[in-house]
Amino acid sequence: MAGVAREPQPGLGLTPPKALQAKGLDQFIEACEAIYDSQLGADQLEALRVRDQRSSAGGARPKRTYLGDRKLILAKPRDAFDHYDLPSVEHACMTFAGLKGLQAANTSLYRGEKINTLLVERFDRMFDEQTGRFRRLPMLSGLTLLDAEWKARSHPDWQYAALADELYRRGAPDQDRRELYQRMAYNVLVGNGDDHPRNHAVIWKDGTWRLSPMYDVLPILDEGPAQALAMSVGIEGPRLNRGNLLSQHSHFALNKSQAEAVLDEVASWEAELHDYYSQFLAGAELDAAVTATSGVRLKR
Repeated sequence: MAGVAREPQPGLGLTPPKALQAKGLDQFIEACEAIYDSQLGADQLEALRVRDQRSSAGGARPKRTYLGDRKLILAKPRDAFDHYDLPSVEHACMTFAGLKGLQAANTSLYRGEKINTLLVERFDRMFDEQTGRFRRLPMLSGLTLLDAEWKARSHPDWQYAALADELYRRGAPDQDRRELYQRMAYNVLVGNGDDHPRNHAVIWKDGTWRLSPMYDVLPILDEGPAQALAMSVGIEGPRLNRGNLLSQHSHFALNKSQAEAVLDEVASWEAELHDYYSQFLAGAELDAAVTATSGVRLKR
């Protein structure tokens, strides 16, 4: 389908840069474990520079940025209270998307002695060869683009079609709107019901606003296939069925036949995704991730 990449993006699933290990990643992981056990005070946390950062990778868990190979890498350790190994689940989900041509943030998995840590390459920073420093790329979240509320009881403004309209209004190329549609379908496939507007963004690059790489994409486990997404997917709101997913196709620079082809293609990935998960997951994590995966609502 025109405008959607068909080749895996470079850098997917790379092993963690050696520089990360030299800069105390293991110490940071141990500090996070101490945080969960309430063993560290505010002064100790400041000394270790451990905080609830909010950045391009989103979320409110302890995380820290490292420098490796002229890239800024965000380290997100497994939460001690997580029932599942979410770093491994997210890494598998993100790298599979990248292998299928979606523009996903590059990730790798650091396997520690006790817990695994997801490493995410920050796409909102770029190394400047002339100054030898990183510069911040302007970035707007989907919540800002939609001028929507975060803490409201209901979220009528959380709409994929409206987000696609904002991409058009800000001059993003049509391929970004088509990519957004495919991401919506992928969220349905993997069972990512946490696809709220803060998990979408645009970034200013090469003189224009572009849809940022996808991030924070993983299934909600223990709930089976997604019954709805956080954002409306069509005229029937967040309800998941093929008719609703197709109902606003024109907002994504797609005719109906093209939109149908996207849904069919993403649905066809289901069995392959099951096999891919098995490369990273086992036991309860694998069972839960596979159970969350379903292409049924993309088909009917």
